Amino acid sequence: MSDIDKINEQIKQLSKNKFDDEKSFDNEKLNVIKDIKTDDVTEKTIKLNRIDEVEENTMKLDKIDNISEKVVEDKEKLDTTREFDESLTKKISKMKTDDDTTYDTTTGIFSNEMDEPLIKRAVLYGICIFTVLIILLIIIIILWGDIIKDIVINTQSSIKIGNIYFDPFKIKDSVHDVSIIFITHTHYDHLDLESINNIRNDDTYLVIVDDEDSINKLSFEEEKIIRVKPNNTYKVLDYEFSTIPSYNKNKAFHLREYNWVGYNVLIDNEYYYVMGDTDDIDEAHQVKCDYLFIPIGGYYTMDYREASNCTNIIKPKEVFPIHYGSIVGDISLGEKFKELINEDIKVNILIK
Repeated sequence: MSDIDKINEQIKQLSKNKFDDEKSFDNEKLNVIKDIKTDDVTEKTIKLNRIDEVEENTMKLDKIDNISEKVVEDKEKLDTTREFDESLTKKISKMKTDDDTTYDTTTGIFSNEMDEPLIKRAVLYGICIFTVLIILLIIIIILWGDIIKDIVINTQSSIKIGNIYFDPFKIKDSVHDVSIIFITHTHYDHLDLESINNIRNDDTYLVIVDDEDSINKLSFEEEKIIRVKPNNTYKVLDYEFSTIPSYNKNKAFHLREYNWVGYNVLIDNEYYYVMGDTDDIDEAHQVKCDYLFIPIGGYYTMDYREASNCTNIIKPKEVFPIHYGSIVGDISLGEKFKELINEDIKVNILIK
């Protein structure tokens, strides 16, 4: 039997007791009143005392009446509370279904049901994903950063790798950010005085073929000049490099006896081979490099077919076609060259 049912039963019993006592009292009182009419004083006194007792009992019954009313009031409050609890339970159930929120009946606070270990796991997963993305980004920067950011070919054979320049040509901005300038030979599109003056500073080194007339025009301090010849190794600042012959086999533009060169420079443990103006020659086939810069324009140098043959023999990781799209060689030669290169060699077309 529930608490509410017990209270209802008590109320019924109290009401019955009250009714029985009142009925008995009324009968008793009538009898006393009748008996008072007698002349027996003693009997009257007893009867009157009995009336007093009955009145006292009546007061007790009134108190019981008040208690009964209080019980009824408490019952109504309990009913109201039970209805509220039922309503609250429904709301909590809906909340729990909607967003996993629970209600603490002790504190009266709504809270999320997700436990602490689950939150920690979610945070850990998020950190792991973020870390993986950062690692991938670092790998991309390491593998492709030079191509995307540090290698620039502005035209012809004018190449910038970091703060090192090869054959600067048509550089109009005064940047003065160069540490080393490499000159492959003295033709005007490779030895451009204006471009050199726009990029040099007091600490710049000049690496150049041994041509005193050209060197004197550049006005570098003697200790900043490194004169080179083919088939030798040198070092400038922290960079080691070797010189490879660069010449035409059946043309008079770049004769072998001029001792003009290409450069294979070690930068960050990788070799960058800038060939200069040359044909597809045997000396070039012997070079081991990671990045190859090869002329493809034809007429003054090898054409794109000869250049593709030379590239596939050298087998660099990546190749950059140069010396086309401006003075000689159509801009479309870059794509034609790319079609003939082995699939394991990445072709980067920066002249467009």
